Amino acid sequence: MPSIPLRLISSEEKVNIIKNNFCGNCKLNRRTNIDQILTPGEELDANIWRTQDIFGLSVNVDLCDDIKPKIESFRDDVNIVPVNFVDNEFISDLQLEDYDFKEILVKKLDSLIIFLITNELKSIEGTYPFKGGTPDEEIYNFKIQIEHKPMILNAFHFQIEIFTNQTGEWAKIDRKSAKKNYIRGLASKIRNRLLSEKKVYSLVIDN
Repeated sequence: MPSIPLRLISSEEKVNIIKNNFCGNCKLNRRTNIDQILTPGEELDANIWRTQDIFGLSVNVDLCDDIKPKIESFRDDVNIVPVNFVDNEFISDLQLEDYDFKEILVKKLDSLIIFLITNELKSIEGTYPFKGGTPDEEIYNFKIQIEHKPMILNAFHFQIEIFTNQTGEWAKIDRKSAKKNYIRGLASKIRNRLLSEKKVYSLVIDN
């Protein structure tokens, strides 16, 4: 097995380049756990991710060609995963002194990849009911935010987060809350909108 590609390893310089060049036209790539992305009707399969995964959905940024930053990455890097290694959030270059990256092995999965476009994803917003269908029903707002969450072995890692004003101010929905019926309903609503509005694309890798 090969060692982790150096291009993926975070550094303060690399993280800043990504942060400063990330824009609304950048793509967000995610590997899937299914063998066939498209249904027989040539529509994207709704099972491309589990409903609750929409909270904190992990993706890799594919910086857009308009910017052409001086940083190396490939669209299918999202399929590279470490073997027997638990990755940690990157904070500073001081962390790198604790690792021998030649000893960290990786494998490359054959998973099919989908992608979303940043501006299209952020356009998904709206309302949802709390205690729907009861005399206590309240309507709250939700919106999507995209956060750069670099890992030591993946400087390109982002997370898609859902925010709601249910508490009176905007706050992130924790995935652990997904067991609640109204949160599951919201997750389904967001996923269905992404699919019905055709904001999810199948990535084709040129060989």
